[in-house]
Amino acid sequence: MKEIEGSKWNFNIQRKSSMGQGKEDSSFAPFINTRIRCLVREYIQNSFDAHSEDDEKPVRIEFEFGKLSCSDYPELIQSLLGHLKSCSERCKKYPNSKDPYESKVQYLESHIDGEIGYLKVADYHTSGMGFIDDEDTPSPFGSCVRENGASYKSNNFSGGSHGQGKTVGHVCSGLNAVYYSTMDSEGMTYGEGVIKLCTHKYGSNDDDSKTYEGTAFYDSNGGNAPDQGDRIPQVFRRGVQGTSVFVIGMERNAEDVDLMKKELLRSFFMAIASRHLEVEIDSEEFTGDNIKEKLDIYYPEEVYSEFDSIRNRNPEFVFNPRPYCNEVFLKQSQDENHVCIDTADFPGEFTKLGHAKLYVWKSESIKEANSRDSVVYMRNNEMVIEVKRGTANKGYYGIFICDGEGENVGSTVLRSMENVTHDKWDINELRDVSKKERTTANSVIGEIKAFIKACETKLFPDTNDEEHQLKSLKRRKIGIFGDNRSDSEEDEANWPSTNVSDKAKSINKKSQTDTSIKVRSKKKKRKMDKRGKETDGQTSEPNTEQDGNEATGSTETGGTGGFGEGGSGDGKGVNGQIGMEKSDNTTSTTNLDNPDGDAIGTENNGDIDSNSNEGKELREIKMSNANKMLKPCRDGQYALVLGLKANRNYADCSVMLMVQGESGLVALEIKSVANGMKISGIKNNIISGFELVKNELFCIKFTPKEVVTNYSLKITVYGH
Repeated sequence: MKEIEGSKWNFNIQRKSSMGQGKEDSSFAPFINTRIRCLVREYIQNSFDAHSEDDEKPVRIEFEFGKLSCSDYPELIQSLLGHLKSCSERCKKYPNSKDPYESKVQYLESHIDGEIGYLKVADYHTSGMGFIDDEDTPSPFGSCVRENGASYKSNNFSGGSHGQGKTVGHVCSGLNAVYYSTMDSEGMTYGEGVIKLCTHKYGSNDDDSKTYEGTAFYDSNGGNAPDQGDRIPQVFRRGVQGTSVFVIGMERNAEDVDLMKKELLRSFFMAIASRHLEVEIDSEEFTGDNIKEKLDIYYPEEVYSEFDSIRNRNPEFVFNPRPYCNEVFLKQSQDENHVCIDTADFPGEFTKLGHAKLYVWKSESIKEANSRDSVVYMRNNEMVIEVKRGTANKGYYGIFICDGEGENVGSTVLRSMENVTHDKWDINELRDVSKKERTTANSVIGEIKAFIKACETKLFPDTNDEEHQLKSLKRRKIGIFGDNRSDSEEDEANWPSTNVSDKAKSINKKSQTDTSIKVRSKKKKRKMDKRGKETDGQTSEPNTEQDGNEATGSTETGGTGGFGEGGSGDGKGVNGQIGMEKSDNTTSTTNLDNPDGDAIGTENNGDIDSNSNEGKELREIKMSNANKMLKPCRDGQYALVLGLKANRNYADCSVMLMVQGESGLVALEIKSVANGMKISGIKNNIISGFELVKNELFCIKFTPKEVVTNYSLKITVYGH
């Protein structure tokens, strides 16, 4: 297996008029942190897209590790050491710059006298890549190997249009080098290596050194065209139709192999289960016959919850594919809990989306595991793109697949919206297209959401309009309210955010007069004479409503319905809110419909002795949301800790906890509270018996009896 005579890396001299390449190619960045995941997804997707139209067998892809003797390939391997050292030296000249080539130099030095590893990814029952030696005529091999940002796809089902996915091979290579070999449908074979370094100065000495471009091709044609036939090294040469990619300088290790297998199952479980794809990784087969068994092995119940309760901002990176494949898809139509809903079930609707399906598994077990309703999203290439956590816990998992055919259907539009790593449909990917295309894309995304909602209504007709049920705190973690931050992504995902659903906002806005007490006060009314000048006359206007954030004018005490002594009395009012009626047409505002702004109320207005609490009624304390924070309490006794910070001293304080639901405000019943404080109120949703000191954080540890999911918590504080 010797190197072909005349083969070498054909680095071109950098012209002064050309832009250089610093450090590493910018196209590497999206793949670096998840390189193994991206390698599996990109290479399988590219092969899957190239399925031969004349072959009815499923696409087969093999991942195989091998070794090359460095002495057998002096130009391919050993000659790169000098170039890598030059790249490293160049990077070190820049102040505060990282050197990505130092580790590559060390890697090659440690292997240069022996063998170097490679990963071979070979596909079968595919079309291969033809090549046309014409700069004006695009070809599959030319677009894949010899061009940046180019993508040659033969159908609308293909999985990418950025032309950057091929970069992942260079990211995984210890030398930034990849070799491509192919046989097309006419039996023609082509082979060529590609390396991506930075601009660097290289030569035997300073007088002889020259500055070279970072990208070079390995062939025997001076870099002008790929090798053909027996000019391709035997180790790389294809014997049957299809394509092989060799990631040079990728050593086998057990951790990477295991991750490859898991990512294969996570991304392509449906393609395998549908018997459209077969994959072999390190001699282990993954087929439609054993997909269920493999999922049980690589996603065992004792490691990953069967009901997929993992929480993450990017669930497509960590979700458990096992229930989606084994339950949602493989058991479809077995009973009334395993169903498939089609856009054809809604004639005349979803015209922009085109044909799509939602496979569903309904189960009480999902609800019992406290797992939110979740849907895996795919196009017709059957690769997982997104995973969306629902806001409810109706008890279902689903697989959405948009598989319509044609140029202007949803699947085509979604393909154009995929980001570089193919794990998000993003309208921003269409920033350079026409307004009409962006409008169509927005319509497709809107119809996907509407289709999922219509399916939920069909699946759960009896519970669609009901208030979401209260869920136990068991196995739940609580995130921060107020400033809408959280201790961790997991906390934030488990506890509802401060956002209220659109329906709740609408109901809340309409019923504002029912859930808050308006302020009415006596004020002067200026009288105008016939000439338009003001007079000194005064008119009492007891029915004027005050809409500002503070009640003005004198307030009188002695009303009933407040907290009573020490703030421990029962609160009264609509939905358990506190009513604080005043005499002489004056009331203290207690507005519970202000989740995002400051609390509304007054501070010591009127003629009451400020040195005494005698006869005073509790007032709502003005406190910004940033000074009202709720966090998990991990002391093993109480579930939550509420932090309060006031801008002055307050005595006899109380805090009322309400939850904004779609049907209005609901009291959050409290089970226990620490430090001798009291639980009060008709609904046991008031904590009292504490004082606030100016600018000092006061913490209240407590445990709610139950917690309502997916709604906003209203924290209202009172005191003297």
